[in-house]
Amino acid sequence: MSGWLCMQHNLVNEKLKKPLFDCSRVLERWRYGWADGSCDLSVEEGK
Repeated sequence: MSGWLCMQHNLVNEKLKKPLFDCSRVLERWRYGWADGSCDLSVEEGK
């Protein structure tokens, strides 16, 4: 279910010309949390 929801989220982002989320990391982001303990995606990706 989380994979499907992520794909739907990315369809909307694509239409809005926003960056897509890497759906292979959905559980890391929303279930287990980032390895460094942060909750900010931009920190994890080094933005």
